[in-house]
Amino acid sequence: MKAEKGIFRATEILQSLLPSLLPLLMMALFLMSCTSTPRQVPVVFPPDTDVQAEINKIDEQLKMAGQEQLHVFAPNSFSKASKALEESRKGLEKNRDRRSLLGTLGEARFYTDRVFQRGEPVKKQLKDVAAARDEAIRAGALYLSKEELSQVDREFKDSTELIELNPEKDMRPKDRLELQSMYLDLELKTIKKDKLGAANHFLQAAKDAGSRVFAPETMLKAEEKYYSAEKVLEGARHDYQAYKKPIQEATAQARELLKITLTAKNAKSMTPEQVAMDIAAKEKSLEKSLEAARELQKRTFENGAHVAELDEQNKQLDKEQALDEKVKDISKRFTKNEAKIFRQGANLVVRLKSSKSFSSTLVKVNALIRELDSRNVTVEGKGATVNKSGQLEAVAAHAKNGITNIIIEPQVF
Repeated sequence: MKAEKGIFRATEILQSLLPSLLPLLMMALFLMSCTSTPRQVPVVFPPDTDVQAEINKIDEQLKMAGQEQLHVFAPNSFSKASKALEESRKGLEKNRDRRSLLGTLGEARFYTDRVFQRGEPVKKQLKDVAAARDEAIRAGALYLSKEELSQVDREFKDSTELIELNPEKDMRPKDRLELQSMYLDLELKTIKKDKLGAANHFLQAAKDAGSRVFAPETMLKAEEKYYSAEKVLEGARHDYQAYKKPIQEATAQARELLKITLTAKNAKSMTPEQVAMDIAAKEKSLEKSLEAARELQKRTFENGAHVAELDEQNKQLDKEQALDEKVKDISKRFTKNEAKIFRQGANLVVRLKSSKSFSSTLVKVNALIRELDSRNVTVEGKGATVNKSGQLEAVAAHAKNGITNIIIEPQVF
């Protein structure tokens, strides 16, 4: 009985203290959460900051990050840092409000620091993939296999971004091995383009000239030499001395194939000297293109990899492809008698045609304007139907709904 009274009394005391203990308990939980995940505060620059000097410093650090491949190991931070840096440049050029400018600059500094803070641990964690990518770059993938590199990088960055934003995460061994293989395959493909480029060029030129008809036996020999050199290269991609002679032989045989094909084909129309000059011209053209690629590759390592520039080009390429797909999709909504849809740079042009259902066409155009950014849409009125009473006003009325570019050719009306 006494024990029950004691328990009852203790309960009463706890209930009376709970209102005063609750705020302390909440504060303790808050402090614990702050300790485990500290809040990230953007960098704040003092009012007298030399903005141009800081922009230059951040730009150099981002180039360094590109050289170290950190743009693919911390893609989220790298993208935000690059964007904020570009906004800072524009803000300085246009003499924007200094407080706003320093805020953007602070954002650029914050994310640039985060590129290194988060990118380096991810790179260390995925060092096998990093090594494979580095080999592909050194082989010349930045310029000889640019589109393929961009495609593999996109897949890689999809995975690394998850780890960058969630440091506790790890990439599955299966995914890591697959990405490593993709970069290794890209490296081999790039080496083939570089080392077997001349032989392949002469082979294709000979086939286009009709080698199957004019020099079938020589063509078989040339193909055998080519595939033999390719096998040696695949087995010893880093041993130049091992594949040097087979590649020289394959190139010589392919050149000979082109010479024999052109001689047989043009026996009546070209002299031997003209054939030789034609082959020399093809050789010169090939060497010029290969030399340009090698020079770009050399500049890659001398001037800081140009990775940010390549990244921006890849993004622009994605935008271009997306816009092309959009144009195809929109074109399907209009019949050939209603409108012609096409691109003009970054803009979408809707060229209205003569149509009995002109009003319904305008309804489609209006829906299109609501869907897209009106600043990037140009509507051109053209055709006899537009000349009917009220149709010009109907087109102009759409300006109120967002069309900012309406071109009506004077001679039509």
